[in-house]
Amino acid sequence: MRRSLGRRLTKAAATMVKTRKRCYEGGSTDAKTPGGGEIRRAKSCKTDKMLSTLLDMFQKQYGSDAKNDYPFAQAFKLCSHNLPNIQRVLYPGCYIHVTPSFVFPEVVYVDSYKGKSNIMQKFFQNENVLDQLVEQRCYSQPKQITYRQSDYRSDFGEELESVDMLLSFSAGSISSQCLKYVKREGILFADDEHADASIASTNPELRLIAAVQGSRWPNKTSSAANGDNLKWVTDVKQLKDLFKVKKTKKPITLEQALENSKVGRSKWPYPLFESNSPVLAYVFRKL
Repeated sequence: MRRSLGRRLTKAAATMVKTRKRCYEGGSTDAKTPGGGEIRRAKSCKTDKMLSTLLDMFQKQYGSDAKNDYPFAQAFKLCSHNLPNIQRVLYPGCYIHVTPSFVFPEVVYVDSYKGKSNIMQKFFQNENVLDQLVEQRCYSQPKQITYRQSDYRSDFGEELESVDMLLSFSAGSISSQCLKYVKREGILFADDEHADASIASTNPELRLIAAVQGSRWPNKTSSAANGDNLKWVTDVKQLKDLFKVKKTKKPITLEQALENSKVGRSKWPYPLFESNSPVLAYVFRKL
């Protein structure tokens, strides 16, 4: 079957098939001219394959690009709208979640995870990937993305009180380890999946000033999927009730928050009083 098909192919077509196969395999069609045009095509194929792999990593986790990372893109936009002076952001435990760079012009990403074949480093060093993911960003100046492959609990080269906002999303007790990098009057924007917002609520250096209400996992077929359900809440009474223990109706203590942080949220020994609307993230100001 292959032979009869090959006889019907023109010489040019047969050459094209051979070239594409070689390119896919990363080889050259002309052994006499190493470094020629086919090698350049092979390198281009490898580059395209790497680009596709890196983009696929993000898209499987978050969305087609940063703009479509629901509901976090909308949460960051809401934060920027209400706190317009935020420019420089620190994101420890980030993985490849570059959505903050869709909204904020300068973001420092920190993560100790390397991944297979050091894929994390490759992701953040690939300008084509970063350009595509934050192409429709919300600011006019060039984006500044810095990646530091380090444990955020150790010194990773950031100056003290150098950032306007610290992000803490499902990566441990970031507030207690990295609050020192936030400027006075700066912001901690945190979720409570690992009880970090609860821990922050007990810190006398921090004051809860707002909460972003809305589902973390909206139904993609509903209006909530595009962030329409997110609300910026500043009502003092509503905020005061957010960190009350369900059983005692009293504010959670540091000891209770730390106990919660040791297990998954569904197994918290001190679950919080549930409000009518779920809270995606909490906004604290550093005093």
